[in-house]
Amino acid sequence: MEERRPSKEPGAQRKTGPIVEQLGPRLRAEFDQIEKSEAKILRGLSNKRSAEEFLRDPAAALRRMKVEVPPIMAARLKDPSPLTPLVAPRRYQLPNGQIVTARVRVRFTAGEPGRPDGGKG
Repeated sequence: MEERRPSKEPGAQRKTGPIVEQLGPRLRAEFDQIEKSEAKILRGLSNKRSAEEFLRDPAAALRRMKVEVPPIMAARLKDPSPLTPLVAPRRYQLPNGQIVTARVRVRFTAGEPGRPDGGKG
């Protein structure tokens, strides 16, 4: 399997994907910088506690993993995580009166670059 490296050439394939390509050049450069720490981040996210912390406060989780976060990203990560309402426990009352609490579990895995399904299928 060949590894694709980010390139400065127009039209070159990047590991980060088409969404990052739509961002401005400074933010794209920051994604390239974070991409260099991808292995370290995935190792850190394999720990259940770190993964849960990443969903609540990504900036703190990255600092704990000793990943240097570029300035623009650091500023954007200071805002509350948009995932918090999605992964917070929700309570539902069933017709019989019983209350059920649903928990969302998120698993971070390494996948094949450039494939939204991680190379499966």
